[in-house]
Amino acid sequence: TLYSEVFWRSGSRTRGNAVDEQGWSMPEEAARDGYGGMVQVGWLLPKINLEVAGRFGLIRPKDDASSLPELNEAGGGISYYAERHSMKLQADYFRLWGEGPLSGGRHQIRVQLQAAF
Repeated sequence: TLYSEVFWRSGSRTRGNAVDEQGWSMPEEAARDGYGGMVQVGWLLPKINLEVAGRFGLIRPKDDASSLPELNEAGGGISYYAERHSMKLQADYFRLWGEGPLSGGRHQIRVQLQAAF
């Protein structure tokens, strides 16, 4: 399977009458304007009900005035379908980072059991 999405966000913010603990007006933060996308490729092995998948995604700020950070993710996962989508076990690993793959970032591992009745 091949799956992809494209995102666009544009908005504005107003702080209204918000004040801090001392009663001062709160600073107005820039809107989180930007765009992003994701592409995922998966392959189901039907005889053993196992699916393997890989995904890459990104988020980019619209301009320097946006408060949206630059984000990237790359990873893969595996799913075992015991009873189609009603009972499945999924596990995935992702590497998440900001402006460059060597700029720090973090690792994310997720395991999920889904049971629907």
